[in-house]
Amino acid sequence: MQFRAVVWRSWLSVLKEPLLVKVRLFQTTMVAVLIGLIFLGQQLTQVGVMNINGAIFLFLTNMTFQNAFATITVFTSELPVFIRETRSRLYRCDT
Repeated sequence: MQFRAVVWRSWLSVLKEPLLVKVRLFQTTMVAVLIGLIFLGQQLTQVGVMNINGAIFLFLTNMTFQNAFATITVFTSELPVFIRETRSRLYRCDT
């Protein structure tokens, strides 16, 4: 039940900033298109498959850091809410 409350609050926070969602979607799409264009026309040889694996790794690394930095930014802005709700025992810290 605690997890559901935290997810719901997070979902409402996302809905309050539709521009941010659009910017992240646009950024992810542009990075995917750029990486796709760089590796367009790869042959299915050993070198080509390694290049495709490199493109997948590059895309996943970009997505990981993009989400990690977004989490860091949100955590610093939501810290007062987190402290208030944890002290009032609305939910535990490990939720």
